Amino acid sequence: MSPEYVTVLLPKEYRKIERIQLMRKMDQLDEGRTFWRNFEILRKQSELRWFELNELLFADESDDLGEIKKTKDRFFSYKKNKQVPPDEIIEKILKIFLVDREDFFKKSPSDLQNF
Repeated sequence: MSPEYVTVLLPKEYRKIERIQLMRKMDQLDEGRTFWRNFEILRKQSELRWFELNELLFADESDDLGEIKKTKDRFFSYKKNKQVPPDEIIEKILKIFLVDREDFFKKSPSDLQNF
């Protein structure tokens, strides 16, 4: 049996729930992609290099190099997986770039045209 055939056998309520969950996941992925694209644009506009941004972003973390490395790795795993980082990281980034939170989640006109 194929997965498509199994979904035909599922009751209508389950298919609706599955569709809703899929749409939520797609929205999360789109939000993450938008965040990181705008992050790169703002980073380039601020003329901060990555190592300078790292110093500013993780300066108050800890004196333990292992802890700092874990925090940096976690941050870059969000970037790699196109996930929106936690609010405390976003707040630090907002203070560094001196922008509003909405600036990270604005869609460009080309995004709005691609349906």
